[in-house]
Order: sequence, then C-alpha cells, then structure tokens
Amino acid sequence: MPRLRRSHLKLTSLPPVARFARPVLCLVSMQVNAYILAGGASSRMGSDKGLLALNGTTLIEQAIDLVHPFASQVKLVGDHSHLARFGEVVRDRFPGCGPLAGIHAALLDSNTEWNLIFAVDQVCSTPELFQLLAERAEHAPDECLAVVPEINSRPQPLCALYRKPFAQLAEGALGAGVFKVDHLFAPAHALVLREMDYHSAGIAPEIWNINTPREFAAVKRNFVISNSKHGGIESDSENL
Repeated sequence: MPRLRRSHLKLTSLPPVARFARPVLCLVSMQVNAYILAGGASSRMGSDKGLLALNGTTLIEQAIDLVHPFASQVKLVGDHSHLARFGEVVRDRFPGCGPLAGIHAALLDSNTEWNLIFAVDQVCSTPELFQLLAERAEHAPDECLAVVPEINSRPQPLCALYRKPFAQLAEGALGAGVFKVDHLFAPAHALVLREMDYHSAGIAPEIWNINTPREFAAVKRNFVISNSKHGGIESDSENL
C-alpha cells in the first residue's frame, strides 16, 4: 500500500440518489461495462469491506459512483446476499477462488468487448485514469486482452480493463489451481501503463488498497470531505 502523501487530489463522486436511474454519462467513445468485485472474505478486516463507511457512504456505493460515468452499466460480482441491495449481482463460477474468479464471472456475463474491473476495497484518487485506460484499449491490437495501470512500480490488476477473451485464460488458470491474476499478463496479452503514460495524459493516479483495520483507519484519517463547490474527497495530510 503506497504511503499517503500531502496532495489535493479529488475523488469526484456522483450523488448516490437514483444511481442507476439517471442517464449514463459515458466519457469514452467505446462501450464499456463495469464490474465491482465485492465477493471477498474480508478475513483480515474482520467485517465485510464493501460495507465499511467512508465519509458517509459505503465503499460499495463509492465504487459504483466512481466507475458509473465511464460505463454503460455497472454490476457487482460476488456471492454475499446483501449485494442485491446495491444493484445487479453476478455470481462467481469458481466460488472462493479470489479476484481472478470474479474477473472470469464478469467477462462471461458481459456483452461488451472491453470491461472495467474495479475492486470494492480500493480508493482511487484519479477517475481520469479510467478514461486513459479506455483510450489505450480502443487502439490496442487484437492480441491485447488487458490494459493495466502500474502505480508505484506495482501492477493494479483490479483497476484495469479486460477484453472478453481473457475469460478463457482465466478459466484455464482457475481449473489448474492458479489464482494470481498477474500471472496471466504475458507481454503479448497485456498493455501496461506506466509513469510516462500518465505524464503525457496530465494525471498522477494513486490507488490505495484497504485490507486491514489499520489501512482503513489510515484512509479515514487522510481523506476528508472537500469543502470546494465540486464536492468529493480531498487528501490533506502528511506522510504516515
């Protein structure tokens, strides 16, 4: 987990009211579906991470609001019964096999070539990253099955775009007992975005993973409601 730095990056979010009823504000030229992975056991947290409240809304609601402007539709992936309160749910075909199983289920469900995968236990400070991912995916060669950001020298496979045929790779790996997503990122199959790509796009993306109570407490301490007219969440703290 990267250290939280003093910055003024805003995590813009849309109003939670009538989230699925309002017209889709699609900011990319190609059609993309979004899937929120929300089926983890949360064993290190001790409670369901998706239901954790940050600035008055759950992480599930924040994830939905974050990806919605970039997607034709948003669905949740997981087996928890409470997920149906937040939207349409896709069940894992390989229960208990981790995020790769969630990606597999999402791609089998989808009717679009490219699909945004985002894990519920993440905070992303730069939603413009999704725009950049989509732009690169739109012009990717046919053999490219994933567009993945690398942030702080680490790939972020749970904040990435996947092509439907990646489901075949995932199913083969799951059947063989291989559950690590990035093990499937052969150079021919994955386009990895790095610092030079972000610099060219004029963004500085950050992603924070929330796996433990300590990590969640750090996020809560370091993100406060912005008082600006744009709303959102603003980071305003020193290094931990």
